[in-house]
Amino acid sequence: MNEATKGVIAVSVASAMWGISPLIYRALAHVPALEVLSHRTLWSLVFFAILLVGPGYLFAQGGKTDKLSKKADVFFVRAQYAEAEVLYKSIL
Repeated sequence: MNEATKGVIAVSVASAMWGISPLIYRALAHVPALEVLSHRTLWSLVFFAILLVGPGYLFAQGGKTDKLSKKADVFFVRAQYAEAEVLYKSIL
């Protein structure tokens, strides 16, 4: 599979998830926002840990993290912080 095909698949999956997310949030309207945030944070951490450790991106150089994993870590922390900030402001 070439890079263009992978890109099309990634965009398609992301768009489908973006389109389905309002239905999921509507079904979770009775669940407290903090609980939803907690689950999203926990399961995102588990998913990305498997995604990064599985193929060896996180420990690519004999236990030393490489530039890719450092960038992924920074991105993950920033994304989680931004999500928490948006949900916190929506609660207030």
